[in-house]
Amino acid sequence: MFLNNNFYKIISVEREEEMKGSVCLELLPECSVYDGHFPGKPVCPGVCNMETIKECVCMVLQKDDLRYESIKLCRLTAVATPMVCPRITVEVSAETKGSGYVVQGVIRDEQQTYMELKGVLV
Repeated sequence: MFLNNNFYKIISVEREEEMKGSVCLELLPECSVYDGHFPGKPVCPGVCNMETIKECVCMVLQKDDLRYESIKLCRLTAVATPMVCPRITVEVSAETKGSGYVVQGVIRDEQQTYMELKGVLV
């Protein structure tokens, strides 16, 4: 996993079903990605949120090497920052489709939702 222990640290992984679960993460403000996005006022880049959802799907499905084949919906609903929301929950679900998975992911905390994503991982 590319972002684990760099952009975020895993607090817990809960599998509700075989292909559904949630991952509690702590965002790491010292990550170098925030040096350019943006100095003094760090925000989580959308592409990092997308990668975080993919990595959480991999954790829940217990797969190591999935990649996006397509993205049907990717909606940034609020700006996540390690200062405002240091802990987030990523809720994911998947269903098998051919050799891949149709996935849904949501990044949120107790106050709001930051990103919603639907896509296909192979």
